[in-house]
Amino acid sequence: MKSQKYSTQLCDLVEKCHQHIEEKNSILALQYAVQVAEASVSSIEETPLKDFLTDTEGRLELVLFTVNSSDQIKASKKIAQDILIYFSDWDNR
Repeated sequence: MKSQKYSTQLCDLVEKCHQHIEEKNSILALQYAVQVAEASVSSIEETPLKDFLTDTEGRLELVLFTVNSSDQIKASKKIAQDILIYFSDWDNR
């Protein structure tokens, strides 16, 4: 991870993403990890990260309230994959 200051929260989020893709945790667990990571970002230099996490939390909220329960896992796994892609790209910035 790029920033040591946020490494614990961001590493936890990445772990929750892997667990979610493997169906070892719920959408709510993933959403909570996003919220914790988002709350940990306070530096103005990290505004793009905070914006990404805020948007991601909103996407998970939409899945919970607008997607049929039978399709929620598939939709939320896609979001977890998007998070992992973002962080793999973020490390290279």
